[in-house]
Amino acid sequence: AALAATGRRRLVVAGGVGANRQLRERLRHECGRQGIELFFPPLELCTDNAVMGAIAWEKVDSGDFAPLDIDVQPGLLRGE
Repeated sequence: AALAATGRRRLVVAGGVGANRQLRERLRHECGRQGIELFFPPLELCTDNAVMGAIAWEKVDSGDFAPLDIDVQPGLLRGE
């Protein structure tokens, strides 16, 4: 529905939901049927972001918001 509403023809599915094998297969089938490009990261990189969501909720609940033009800098670097 989101692709139809925006007119986009490319879908990326990541995070914990991207690890769901049944969802991957259904999306492959449906996107193939509709001619939509579909991208998934490797399964080992599709992790659950529940902790990040919990932290975000605590920040929202306390009124701790960042400006929309915030410069994103990673706090953790892989392989270093």
